[in-house]
Amino acid sequence: MKNSLLALSLAFFLAFSAPAKAADEEFGLLKEVGLTFGTPGFVNLNLGVWGTPSLPILARVSGGYYGSFWKGIQGDLGWAFDQAGSFRQYIALSWTTMRQDNSTSFFNYTGMGAAYGLNWGGFSFQGSFYFPTSDSNVRINRVGTTKLEKSIGFQIGYGFIW
Repeated sequence: MKNSLLALSLAFFLAFSAPAKAADEEFGLLKEVGLTFGTPGFVNLNLGVWGTPSLPILARVSGGYYGSFWKGIQGDLGWAFDQAGSFRQYIALSWTTMRQDNSTSFFNYTGMGAAYGLNWGGFSFQGSFYFPTSDSNVRINRVGTTKLEKSIGFQIGYGFIW
């Protein structure tokens, strides 16, 4: 998981570098980088690309690694339906994988679903709803093993768009 996050961060860094400037000028794509708290990785680095009103797409990746205690990654591909000034909203298809492991419990979840998000002058919020895509979605604690079904997620923090 840690190597996947590093590879993904490197890929986005290269995508945001100078050679992509020609595509930015041609299509008017906006970039996003931010830091949020919530799922999937407790403290998440967010990287994304926003389209324009004429090309209203959105692609985002969020993830965090907090040792073996909590780690996760999430991807969103969606439609940015409201982009007026500094207020932006989107709906997206979303996938996630999360893992939490501490001395008293173990949690593993992989799912796909839908997400709604907004960015208002830098304030970033996202709420999501997931359906499981793996039979290994379990929570194990002192009480026993619980099979996980649907799950909700959220992120709140700051996202700088330029």
